[in-house]
Amino acid sequence: MARILTVLPLLLVLLSCGDQAKEPVSSTPRVTDRETIRGYHGAPPVIPHQVAALGRANCLSCHGPGQERPDQSRALAALTPHPEWRNCQQCHVEISTDDEFVVNVFVPLPEPEVLAMETPFLPPYIPHRIQDRDGHCESCHIGPQARPEIVPNHGPRDNCRQCHLSTYGETMEFGTKVASFP
Repeated sequence: MARILTVLPLLLVLLSCGDQAKEPVSSTPRVTDRETIRGYHGAPPVIPHQVAALGRANCLSCHGPGQERPDQSRALAALTPHPEWRNCQQCHVEISTDDEFVVNVFVPLPEPEVLAMETPFLPPYIPHRIQDRDGHCESCHIGPQARPEIVPNHGPRDNCRQCHLSTYGETMEFGTKVASFP
């Protein structure tokens, strides 16, 4: 009887998590338009237009929820994933030339490898650094701005790191990096 009581909780956990990963995750789309508008892997995108020339009081007048976007063909990230953050240019840099990009000698860090799943029923690894993202997984993975391939199939949860491990071995506690393993 004691053996059954010991095995039963393990079976319940495995059965409840079993339908989350329908197939192993071994790779994600790589070089995309998204990556060409960033200075390095994980950087916020640049602002592809002049802000002052448009006479906007704030970015949410076009990039906020429920706003019409005049030129959908060029909008790579039409909706902001974090409308509550009001100082957009603290992270996003405006392009200051007529050319989209200026030739330079900058060499970005290599993009991290996506680890293959050990077994098909485990949650996928986090294939990017967590540092400077402040634990706000939902700003990219949940909502209308999320790309379909990164939306979780289990819906929003409170603590993503409870199940998903970082490929970098970073440990976050209360928004602060407390350990890193090579």
